[in-house]
Amino acid sequence: MNNRNEASGWPGAVRAVLGGVALGGHALAWASCVGGGLPHLPQGPFVDAGGGMVRHVPSQTVWKRCAEGQNWVGTRCVGQPLVLTAAAAQARVVAVNASAPGTRNAGQTSWRLPRVHELRWLVESGCERPAINQTQFPATPVLPFWTETPFVNAYNAAWTVDFARGEPRSASRLSTAAVRLVRVAADAEIRRDPVLAARSDKPSTGRSRAASARAAVPPPLADAIHISVPSAPPELPWTSLLPPPGPECR
Repeated sequence: MNNRNEASGWPGAVRAVLGGVALGGHALAWASCVGGGLPHLPQGPFVDAGGGMVRHVPSQTVWKRCAEGQNWVGTRCVGQPLVLTAAAAQARVVAVNASAPGTRNAGQTSWRLPRVHELRWLVESGCERPAINQTQFPATPVLPFWTETPFVNAYNAAWTVDFARGEPRSASRLSTAAVRLVRVAADAEIRRDPVLAARSDKPSTGRSRAASARAAVPPPLADAIHISVPSAPPELPWTSLLPPPGPECR
């Protein structure tokens, strides 16, 4: 029996439908994941922030679980995701923070587009179509998502992350992509962190736990490459090149 996944070509992989929805002309939100059809990090570095939000603990950022245009209902994202130009995506951010009709901001007014390295934190490398943890981000459309990071090598372009395979790509700002919003976690949200609460008995260093958590350095976009150049061989005295002396002649 051929157990090769048609979408990914990985032997032994299982195609799993994890909350897939039709997107009106776009691909279904199917997920192909190594290891029994589930993301290899079912929980991942996330904690539930309530109200259709999830907190990424290493960076202390809070993400909407649903793409803009979708609504969080129970434990699912339902509805059609918006597909917008870059300018329209920025206008959507303004509308969400202003509590405009048809938007949801969960009482927060600091939502923004993610930077490209931030959006890549959500990529689930063991999955594709979509390449994201669908336990935390169900019904993610298989589409590029906008970031606020400009693409410096092309005029009027910005970075996107394509969640078909989780790859960063440049795109014209006049093209369209989906939108997922992020904000920095509030101090009150960080203080509710059960891990930080468990450390409350440790001596204070003069900085609040919230400040320490916020000061964590985010992972780089790519690991630095270190090239090791071997050192030159040590110089030897010229006398070491002479043959050893023979028996003394008499």
